[in-house]
Amino acid sequence: MKPKFNRKVKKVGNDFVVKLEKGQTLTGKLAKPKQIPPQPKESIEYGERIRRVEDIKAAKKYKITSTKIPLRIGADSNGGNLFNGDMARLSIFNRVLLPDEIARPAKKRSQKIQAIKDCVLSLDFNETNSDVYTVTGNPVLVDAPAGLGKAIRFDGISFLSIAHDDSFNCNTAVTLEAWICPKSLGGRIVDKGRAGTSQAYNMDTYAGSLRMITNGDTSNPMSKKKLSTDTWTHVAATVDGHTGETMIYINGKEVERQ
Repeated sequence: MKPKFNRKVKKVGNDFVVKLEKGQTLTGKLAKPKQIPPQPKESIEYGERIRRVEDIKAAKKYKITSTKIPLRIGADSNGGNLFNGDMARLSIFNRVLLPDEIARPAKKRSQKIQAIKDCVLSLDFNETNSDVYTVTGNPVLVDAPAGLGKAIRFDGISFLSIAHDDSFNCNTAVTLEAWICPKSLGGRIVDKGRAGTSQAYNMDTYAGSLRMITNGDTSNPMSKKKLSTDTWTHVAATVDGHTGETMIYINGKEVERQ
């Protein structure tokens, strides 16, 4: 369909050519077609390429990055942000646990956590698994409430390290959960990223709230509900590496979703 111009225009190939003097303008009008013509094949293919690029960018944004540094319990990778208090039954999963799966270990007399599928690490801090981690400082084993077995008591200058294992790189999804009884708030519970960065994953008690940090969700969501000191509390957080959705649980109940 040829447009109608207000000046004489020459068609050269697929182009319209006109010579204009300073101050002159060219306008063109197309008659409204009886029906909208089909979208050109080239335009459809271009749109599909754009969508594929956007999908790749999204996947890169939300994929949880890998690190080869040790897993830290009770501190960050520099040995800072130390946890002060007791901790029991800490576990890591390479998938997003369902709400009912998180509610079960949130009961003190619950099943052994290893029974839940896709558990890549489970520590109940008894003597049988003390060779899994190395100790910095002088944490001690203490009795936890009935059903939780033993807990490890961090004094604010101690932490645990576990050598890197590829199974800890939960690239597509991660769930962290533990029982804690903090003496003070602000310390790391578990951390696989480098201090000062948003990478891999870490869960801590920042500003008195339960916070989850991953490179998959740079907003670093935290619970509006505050944690209590000198009280045993079950804490958990999940991150979906495909969507970046983060969910935070306290005592088996969802308290934040982002």
